[in-house]
Amino acid sequence: MAAQIRRDRLAQRRQRGKPRIQHLEDALSRHLKVMSREALMRQGAELARTGQVEEALAFFESATKPGEPSSQTEVGKVLADAGHLEESLVWFERAAQTGDQHALRAAGTYLADAKRLDDALAWFDRAAASNDTRALRSAGEALAAAGRLDDALVWFDRAAARGDALSTVMAADWLQAAGRTTQALASLESSDSGQDHYAARAIARQLADAGRIDEALPWFDRAAALGDATALRTAALRLVSAGRSDEAVAWLERAADSGDADALGELIELLLRDNRMDEAWPWADRAVSAGRARVLNDIAHQLVVLGREEEALAWFKRAIAGGDVHGFRQTAERLSGHNRLNESLLWYERAACHGDVEALTRAGSALDLAGRPSEALDWLQRGAVAGHDDRGAAVAALLRMGQTHRANQLRLFGRGFDGQPAAPWRLDSGSDAMP
Repeated sequence: MAAQIRRDRLAQRRQRGKPRIQHLEDALSRHLKVMSREALMRQGAELARTGQVEEALAFFESATKPGEPSSQTEVGKVLADAGHLEESLVWFERAAQTGDQHALRAAGTYLADAKRLDDALAWFDRAAASNDTRALRSAGEALAAAGRLDDALVWFDRAAARGDALSTVMAADWLQAAGRTTQALASLESSDSGQDHYAARAIARQLADAGRIDEALPWFDRAAALGDATALRTAALRLVSAGRSDEAVAWLERAADSGDADALGELIELLLRDNRMDEAWPWADRAVSAGRARVLNDIAHQLVVLGREEEALAWFKRAIAGGDVHGFRQTAERLSGHNRLNESLLWYERAACHGDVEALTRAGSALDLAGRPSEALDWLQRGAVAGHDDRGAAVAALLRMGQTHRANQLRLFGRGFDGQPAAPWRLDSGSDAMP
């Protein structure tokens, strides 16, 4: 009898709880309707990351719309990233069925990352059947990464047959990495490389890597003619590495003439290295005109490091004329960072003389860090008078010198016109001064 009574009471409680559960579900439904799509996706992702997949799905369902298959693909990616691959495949399939064929490749990629290569290939194949040529390349990459290079080449070839020149380049890179350089080059040369700069550059690179620089140069030339903006500069750097600087200069000049601004810096630096200063100056003017005055500062710094200070000064002044006034300070900071503090002070001074007053306080900070607080204070005071006050650094230097009273005075009352800690002062409570 007692057991029956307990069962009856439990049934009554459940019946009373049903309206409350329904109320909570209705409240959640209303809440989901007013949340933005971004908020729904964010909340769903957080739930998925903490393993609450069922709860996450409610948010994802509210975030997606039937006419937006890409949003379903996004859900698939979020679930896969959270480690719920099987659930993600359901969403990738839904997206694919409603028109987002990129979902097929995404599913294949996640499966390949999970080492489920055969499953991945099936999805990649479906994507390829939907005219997603990139899926063929992705399949090739996955197979090559798994050590199945010969199988990968079949997929790369399928992609190349559809006009994906990058697949040919990737296949060649994998072949070269496997030590099959001859096959790699043959593959590239037999492709339609005359029409694509990717393949031409890859051939040039592989020939150069094999030490066949003279054979590589025409391919660099062809890549440049086909639109590769970096091919001429790359060829020049390969020549430099091979000890053929004179030839490299000609290639860098061509690169600079074609609009490669980075080649300007490389060219000037190479000419300086070879002591061809007179040839370097006109290119320096070009660098300034191209808005690359900082290149001149970098070169000047290299000259400082080499002990060629008079030449460096000329380059710094050219950079300043071009609008970059921070070269002196940057060189000072580099020297200081290489434990050449005394040398750096000269360059901090030069920077200040050219209007860079912050250089004074930077010098002070460098001296303080080096354990020279008395000298640091002189520089910091000069900086304050010139209009750039680093009061915190000055207080720290005074404390290191044991001058606690002056440090507190500076912290509380600031500086006087002479840059020294101001005399104590207070506002007269009876005056009209602002509190």
